[in-house]
Amino acid sequence: LTSVDLTRCDALTTIGMYAFANTPATTIALPQSLAEVGEGAFFYNTALGEISFPESITTFSDFLLAGCNSYQSNDVIGENVTNIGDYTFYNWDQMASFIIPANVEYLGTRAMAGMTGLAEVKAKPMTVPALGENVWEGVDQPSVPLKVAKGVIDDYKAAAQWQEFRIERDVPTAIDDVVATAADVKAYFAGTELIVTANADIASVSVYSVGGVLLNRVTPMAPEARLETMNYQGKVYIVNVTLADGSNATFKLLR
Repeated sequence: LTSVDLTRCDALTTIGMYAFANTPATTIALPQSLAEVGEGAFFYNTALGEISFPESITTFSDFLLAGCNSYQSNDVIGENVTNIGDYTFYNWDQMASFIIPANVEYLGTRAMAGMTGLAEVKAKPMTVPALGENVWEGVDQPSVPLKVAKGVIDDYKAAAQWQEFRIERDVPTAIDDVVATAADVKAYFAGTELIVTANADIASVSVYSVGGVLLNRVTPMAPEARLETMNYQGKVYIVNVTLADGSNATFKLLR
């Protein structure tokens, strides 16, 4: 069995425990009607490289994708998922970057144990998710950056197990990461000059390439900042603005 496509099974609501465990399937497509996927449904599908979960799935069951260590996409967890079961991603030792979406509330015991290839984790939740035991067992957490929003850095630093990571502020490094713009902040180009204005003092303006490279950072502490961009390469930039009160706005701009 090298591939599974259930997208036309529009009456299917449940996949049972270990239903496709240990198959050599490389791709699995699931129907939008699906409401539940049982424990270990894709357990040790070591060739799996692509799987699509419908938006209706809010829980990843225990052992669901344990041992699927060929999987490379860092956004396998859907935006509607709130609970990650025990050993769900156990032994994903080839995964370098991993995203935990904003709605996740709980990560089960050893859910990500054995992810020894991790080089970065992005945690989007603004409330620190609760954890089971030894969630990242075997991971060299002090060497792995955990990127979180500025406003919750201290919360993650105070939380057991999370605090073992090297916690950093998450700055958007791709167009898809750009957050909604604050209404009282404006950023635009006038020729080669980047102009940023606000109705309060601007603490900092950081300009990044779409690949996440920091091109410039200024700290004007004034309601306006101007940056010359003549020497920048490329046409699209990500601009992060922090006001004196700590609020943020992020823009994608075309020069």
